[in-house]
Amino acid sequence: GLDRDVELKMEVLDRKWAFLPSEEYELRFQNGASCYGSALADGDIIKLSLDGKYVISMVVALTDKYFSAYEKYSLKGISRPVTIGADAGNDISCNSDLIAARHARILIKGTDARFEDMGSANGSFVNNRRVEGSIPLSFGDRIDIYGIRVVFLGYMIAINSNDSNNEITIRR
Repeated sequence: GLDRDVELKMEVLDRKWAFLPSEEYELRFQNGASCYGSALADGDIIKLSLDGKYVISMVVALTDKYFSAYEKYSLKGISRPVTIGADAGNDISCNSDLIAARHARILIKGTDARFEDMGSANGSFVNNRRVEGSIPLSFGDRIDIYGIRVVFLGYMIAINSNDSNNEITIRR
């Protein structure tokens, strides 16, 4: 399995995504051909190898024709709740009228994590389902709160920083 973070390097070629070579990893199409510099197509299967050993397969799924940037926020060593809301005192704040001052929070206890909507009027969504109260989080869960998208990645979260018309602030 994958035992460390790997940053895949990509570029846009003729309005299509392609991988760039790296000394850290090797990427090949399922048929064994190198995929560097080749435009990716929907349904392509890419095999990732680290240190000469196959680790994981990825399937290319084209969804939208725009790029979203996410900012990482480490949860290592954090024992207090990570707060989300419109108030500037939150760890993640967004100046939207649709977001409550104290809208939601992520609770970390050991290796377990939970997401809790704090009774907001407009609600919070995890994996496109409205959350009432508190639910457990799993790796890859997507949290959506009116202009903020947070992806839970275990010991870190990735926060969408450019899809909102409202300013998103991350307090470290």
